[in-house]
Amino acid sequence: AVTDYVLATLAGAKNNMKDIEASSASYDQISKTAPWRDFADMQIAVNQLALNHKPEAIDKLKQLVLHSPRNVDAIVTLGGAYRSNEQYTEAADSYDMAIGLMKGDEANAWRVYYDRGIALDHLKQYDKSDADFRKALELSKDDPQVLNYLGYSMIDRGVNLDEALGMVKQAVSLN
Repeated sequence: AVTDYVLATLAGAKNNMKDIEASSASYDQISKTAPWRDFADMQIAVNQLALNHKPEAIDKLKQLVLHSPRNVDAIVTLGGAYRSNEQYTEAADSYDMAIGLMKGDEANAWRVYYDRGIALDHLKQYDKSDADFRKALELSKDDPQVLNYLGYSMIDRGVNLDEALGMVKQAVSLN
């Protein structure tokens, strides 16, 4: 257990020094029965994403979610990996799963709705994406990033132009 703790600490330090491959190697050495094994596997997947090894990251995260199907962080990270790989249907499905497990009052809940909104926007499911962006705005107290994305999405589609322009202006003033 002490060795696992040392490896986790070392992996984190290597990650902070931007030595991504060495960080992953240290995380990989952590015992398969260690209490933070899921965290280590998720960090390895995040490192794979940073190295642009998207298919490997997705496979690692899918295995983690199969092993720990209630691990919301892993499911959200899988959604992000799918999104970065332009697999928007799979991303939206992952975010659906995460939202289904969340209570809704988590600090990052707004981010999950925002990310699902982006995936749905790419799938041209605008009613659903707009609803997610509005939910994200409600939870985030008007985050400029969400205001900007929703505003420009509506401008691009030529809908609610006054509201959209107001959102973009508000986003600029908040930044």
